[in-house]
Amino acid sequence: MKKVLIQFEKNNIINKKIIVSIIWIFALVTLALLLVVTYQELIAEQFQSTGSVVEILVGVAIGVLLISGLLLKSKTARWIIILIAYIALLSPFVTYIMLHLFVPDAQEGFWETFIIPNIIMSIFIITLLSNRISLRLYALIKDRKARIKEQIYLFFWAIILITLYTYYISIPLLIKTIH
Repeated sequence: MKKVLIQFEKNNIINKKIIVSIIWIFALVTLALLLVVTYQELIAEQFQSTGSVVEILVGVAIGVLLISGLLLKSKTARWIIILIAYIALLSPFVTYIMLHLFVPDAQEGFWETFIIPNIIMSIFIITLLSNRISLRLYALIKDRKARIKEQIYLFFWAIILITLYTYYISIPLLIKTIH
């Protein structure tokens, strides 16, 4: 089966043209931001070893693959991007709750973090890739019940991943810095 970039034809409805245009703009802006941030990190010499450079370049490669997959109508890339959006959306809240449960003496400024743009962007990505027109673009014909089930599934996966990361990585590092 030949993969074709997301596109619209002349006789498509205006909503489909708008969604396709927004997906392209999102992909190009994300790619540009990814490359700018990577360039800044590599030029600023914030890395400590060769492993840091490799980690940065692997992150860029994964980002480029996800963006390419999104533009090539990959269902897996769409699913991973929505999962990442849910993780970005829920991460401050789950982390805040877990820190208060397991490290109550840690002074984490929940409201001092920059989360409002994070929430807005996450909701934008989730709604952009989960509406009926986008689902048709990715050949995912789902009824309302199946769409809700997919969102709940991704929501719980995001909570599980954030919880595991916070419990096994973030909290032990925080405890080491406190003591």
